[in-house]
Amino acid sequence: MLERARFRVLLTATTTILSLNRALAWTLYATRLTYNASISYTLTFCIIRSFSIRWSLVIPTI
Repeated sequence: MLERARFRVLLTATTTILSLNRALAWTLYATRLTYNASISYTLTFCIIRSFSIRWSLVIPTI
């Protein structure tokens, strides 16, 4: 049961990161800004880091 909960959390986090990256790409495209891969990597790193910090506090209590 605990493994399923962790898998669900990981799947949700991954889907969220991919969705935010896609949203960023479309926003930059729509505003005619250059979509730079480094922006995407930086954003992804920040999101992963925030999820890691948040979920490291939550998962042990599940």
